[in-house]
Amino acid sequence: MAILGLSALVGQVIVASAPQKPQQVERSMASNEPSVHFPVSAADRAAAAVALDTDFDTRWAAWATRGRIHEQRVRRTIVMWAGVIAVGTAIVYAFVR
Repeated sequence: MAILGLSALVGQVIVASAPQKPQQVERSMASNEPSVHFPVSAADRAAAAVALDTDFDTRWAAWATRGRIHEQRVRRTIVMWAGVIAVGTAIVYAFVR
């Protein structure tokens, strides 16, 4: 009974969604209207020619040095803990065996 009701519902949906003749609307992707032109001020030209940061190289070198030091500390810590874990594992394995 439910399947019969479902097929009747599907039949109604198919009938209700029968294709209709599409409306023809012609629109172009490009506009024929001219684009608005904004005047270019001296401030706009000055913003384009921004002076390079003179302290950049100094700050970059300091940042790279701090990064290198941090990486070395992290590597030393990892190697130390890997050694501790390896020795601890060897000791536990020797007693369990």
